[in-house]
Amino acid sequence: MLPYATIAQVVLGILLLACLASWFQLLRRREPNQPLLALDPRPAVPWGLGHLLAALVLLTLFETVAVFLTGSGRDPAGGLTDRPSGNDPPAASARQAPPQATAVALTPADLWATAGARLAMLTASIVLIIVTVRASPADLGVRRAALRADLRLGCRVFLMFGPPAYLIQMFLTVWRPESHPIIESLRAAPDPQLMIASVASAVVAAPLQEEFLWRLLFQGWLEKLARATSDPIELMVGRSRRSSTVAPDQAVATWPILVSSFVFALLHLNHGPAAVALFFFATGLGWVYQRTHRILPCITAHLLLNGCSLSLLFLEIRFDGKL
Repeated sequence: MLPYATIAQVVLGILLLACLASWFQLLRRREPNQPLLALDPRPAVPWGLGHLLAALVLLTLFETVAVFLTGSGRDPAGGLTDRPSGNDPPAASARQAPPQATAVALTPADLWATAGARLAMLTASIVLIIVTVRASPADLGVRRAALRADLRLGCRVFLMFGPPAYLIQMFLTVWRPESHPIIESLRAAPDPQLMIASVASAVVAAPLQEEFLWRLLFQGWLEKLARATSDPIELMVGRSRRSSTVAPDQAVATWPILVSSFVFALLHLNHGPAAVALFFFATGLGWVYQRTHRILPCITAHLLLNGCSLSLLFLEIRFDGKL
């Protein structure tokens, strides 16, 4: 039987080859003097800073309720994510990072509570935005006609930015080991129920909540802030009706991508080298959202990153003989 390290290296090698193939295909198909990804015409997002702050308050509220209901007295921010952003660090370097002591092991109830809190925040925030500013599905980054294309794009985005993020983290763990509650909890006690709850929290709830909060709400609002014509009141409270479609050749600022990615990564400084890898990956997702203003590709890529990371962790546990 092949050791886990060999399997992990083979998987990473395949992903890197797929990454190179994806970039080669994208560059080969690009028309002369055209961007790598076409800019779709769209209006500025209808929400304001108040909606972003409301979403953060709702997340804190629902997570507090989740802690109370579980009766654990600990932060249930499990999954491969952390509050409030909850993004998961790549696990490709799990074998290189020695296990860290876990002060309080996570339980399945903690992770189910986390998933429920995130999905509750997502639902409540969407309802709030629809009611207050009459946001359409397109405003929320969803277009029915482009669903299949967005799923394919999300897979390509994962292959383009996921493997390099794994390499970055593997390189940085030489100097600083990774540390995350769910990784340590699963290594200490890999209970099947805990593994299922980890999938629900990290692979399902986390990508939905994180991409909604940081790509759709935050970066979308920053792009609105970057427009010279944005009204100050609208920036704070949003607007009640949709504006006209923006011409596709209008210049789009790039600094909102960097700011949103930096804040996103900054919230994970306590997870070892994950912050650097996450900044790179988030920048890729931010670029895709800027060009398309559709959120499904970002969610799909994020889901695949989390799923691959968790699968590698499960393989490590399996070959350690803990299952």
